[in-house]
Amino acid sequence: MNKLPIELSVDLISQPNTDGLTGEEQSPIRQSVTIPVLMIEDTASLDAIAKIWLDAAVLAIDTEFERRTTFFAKLALVQIFDGQSIYLIDPLKVDCPLSLKEVFSSTKIIKVLHSSKEDLEVLFTAWNCKLRGLFDTQIAYHMIHDEVSIGYAKLVETFTGIAISKQQTQSDWTIRPLSTAQLEYAANDVVYLIEIYRLLECNLVEKNHAHLYREECDEICEQSIRRVENLADYRDAKEVWLLSELELSLFKVMFDWREKLARTENRTRNHIIKDQELVSLVKIKPNSIGQLKAVESIHPRSIRLYGELWLDLVQNWKAK
Repeated sequence: MNKLPIELSVDLISQPNTDGLTGEEQSPIRQSVTIPVLMIEDTASLDAIAKIWLDAAVLAIDTEFERRTTFFAKLALVQIFDGQSIYLIDPLKVDCPLSLKEVFSSTKIIKVLHSSKEDLEVLFTAWNCKLRGLFDTQIAYHMIHDEVSIGYAKLVETFTGIAISKQQTQSDWTIRPLSTAQLEYAANDVVYLIEIYRLLECNLVEKNHAHLYREECDEICEQSIRRVENLADYRDAKEVWLLSELELSLFKVMFDWREKLARTENRTRNHIIKDQELVSLVKIKPNSIGQLKAVESIHPRSIRLYGELWLDLVQNWKAK
């Protein structure tokens, strides 16, 4: 475990004083604190700190990942703030120990994330971690203020008045070494979450939404596993509404074939064939490679790789 040459100097609430107040009306006591940032690059160190986290009440968690060309996201960084220190875990160098899986699955430990859907999925696909005890600050804010999909930077500014940079959002997190700007960005993504969680939790209790909110977060956790394990629904594809009921039956065959191939080869669906191209293919019900080439939007490489397979799928469908 290495202490990085960066520390975060931030104003955090020392003792939240939220009685009778809600959201932005609250006037909590703030104090300037310096938060150490540590990098974990070996499994033994991660195991040791995870065993300590098993006694934690709340942890703030975020992830960085890369998925431009793959079906499953590649986990590139895991950030955890335990209220004292920020830990940046390098999944390119460490394995996930059983102790950390126990931390993630424990319902006794609140895990605070913002817009958690993709984080939950990548933690499951990369580390086989099933997270429980979720508190999603985006969902909580929506339930309280009826604003859909508030971003993390806006949420932080709303509750703290602090503007944080999001310039590293699109950077490549798989390249090593990570830049100082990336490390600071990653640390900032978790340092305010525990404070915001406490404020939002009070709001939920005041509005009698706490029970409903817990059920919503539990369902989000379950959905994240189902999305990974189950095939996507062909009815959600783009331009599928253009097809007749008969054509839909062929589209489902083609769609499910692409879904299985994308998972097996870990390639994005669009790199195989796009939804709109599948719709065009289904409409002509091709009998030859020449007919496939007539669909101009389909890349020639895709026809070379999969053209004969598509023709077989169409012929088998026709034979039924």
